[in-house]
Amino acid sequence: MSLRSKIIDYFLGRYPSPVEYAFRARLLVNFILVTMLFALLFFLDTFITKFIVARYMMLGALICFSGQLFALRSGASRWWIAQMFIGTCWSIVMILVFCSGGLKSATLPWITLVPVMALLLLGRKVGMAWGFIGVASLLYVSWSGSSMSIPEEWLAPDSDHRIVSLHMGLLAIGLSLTYIFHSQGAGLLDTIKEQKAIIEQHNSQIEARNENLEAEVEKRTRELVDHNRQLEQFAFIASHNLRAPVATLLGLGHLLEVSTGKKEEVDQICRNMITTSRELDRVVRDLSTILELRSSTQSILSDINLEEEVRLVCVNMERELKEAGAGLVTDFSEVPVLRAVRPLVDSILMNLIGNAVKYRHPDRAPQITVRSFRRGGEVGISVSDNGMGMDLAGYGDKLFTLYGRFHSHVDGKGLGLYLVKTHVTAMGGRVEVESEPGVGSTFHVFLRDLGQI
Repeated sequence: MSLRSKIIDYFLGRYPSPVEYAFRARLLVNFILVTMLFALLFFLDTFITKFIVARYMMLGALICFSGQLFALRSGASRWWIAQMFIGTCWSIVMILVFCSGGLKSATLPWITLVPVMALLLLGRKVGMAWGFIGVASLLYVSWSGSSMSIPEEWLAPDSDHRIVSLHMGLLAIGLSLTYIFHSQGAGLLDTIKEQKAIIEQHNSQIEARNENLEAEVEKRTRELVDHNRQLEQFAFIASHNLRAPVATLLGLGHLLEVSTGKKEEVDQICRNMITTSRELDRVVRDLSTILELRSSTQSILSDINLEEEVRLVCVNMERELKEAGAGLVTDFSEVPVLRAVRPLVDSILMNLIGNAVKYRHPDRAPQITVRSFRRGGEVGISVSDNGMGMDLAGYGDKLFTLYGRFHSHVDGKGLGLYLVKTHVTAMGGRVEVESEPGVGSTFHVFLRDLGQI
């Protein structure tokens, strides 16, 4: 940073609202500094020209300009400081004019400099006002020049050196202001570039936020649609699955009331009531399982050894696997350890392997393959079988619905795949299915790759 910039920043250190005042406030300090330098040099020049009035006038100007700088630093109004500066400059010029014997080529250009500075520092209206003051001053000096009586000791002695000094001072001020305007303009362009870069950065951030917001809205919309679908399923449970066994129980109760009391008849009614009660209990327990699953907030992640997890599932399903003569092959070489919620992964594996056994082909022993894989930013588990398969074209949209059944000759509640989909969705994943009737099915579970602890 240059010395001039350090001085300007010092006097503008407490100035408010830098965006509003930066340009003209810095310009005002530049004007005052340049004028102080001229006053100092002209003060020294008076020792050569013997212009006594100008000597003391320059000393007073230096004191006045210094006071204006420190008033600006203390937070005084820039507008009033600029007016005081313009007024001081006008007073100095008028004293020079009167003490130089009237309007002369050496002093006339200085009168035109005053409204120019007012225009730059205070705007068009104030600049025009000082222009009128300058014109009035010229007319007054021209009218009263011959009648004014000024003591001889106050008059500037005729000296070519004095005239040359005034012209050189005006030229130096012009060159200094040219440099100042150039640096101000360069600084302004840099500021504009910085502001443009900041605006572009903010626009990029806003666009990114909008995209994220759109994605979030789309995600929430899908979740709402999914929740609405589940509410419809619960409504179906309440209106059909619960109402049917309740109506049956009421009918059996009515039969019991009107029965003849024969033991065989009563026993038959009681057996039917017990069967219907069990069906009702099954529906209520299924509903409780689903509600517990949806209300659970426990999602503790842990590292799961997939080989060990499948082994524990096989221990729990040992009887079913042995009765079906099922063979199970695992391949976890690509992803041996999965970071996820252990109870959910355990339920997913148990339901998929259980379905592979339950819906096996009647003409061959079930062969089940469980493997892990990595695809992009996801890890996956696939469970393949050689069972009866499904017609995805006809039933694919109902595959994961509550109580969805596609093989009526096999016992089942239609809850397993619904739980698989719900568990996977809870962990932020998805499920894909490949199936061919009479050949078999493959379920691919995709989860986010969260690495390991």
